[in-house]
Amino acid sequence: MIDSVYGDARLPDIGDDRGAKINPLNDNFKKKEFQELWSRINHKAAYSVHFDSTELIKKCVQTLDKELRVTPLQ
Repeated sequence: MIDSVYGDARLPDIGDDRGAKINPLNDNFKKKEFQELWSRINHKAAYSVHFDSTELIKKCVQTLDKELRVTPLQ
């Protein structure tokens, strides 16, 4: 009886879409104006952030204590 209601055939196919996406280039990519713009904005940047771990933990605990709402299990 369970097999008539539930079975692998009824489950949706879940694919892995985390891979690299192909972004097809259109005709604008070859235009001189776009290439000039792209050469000005196509720069990679790296950011570095430093935290005071003790202060970060303290503020996280305060925020969780103040704002975390857990409903009873039903």
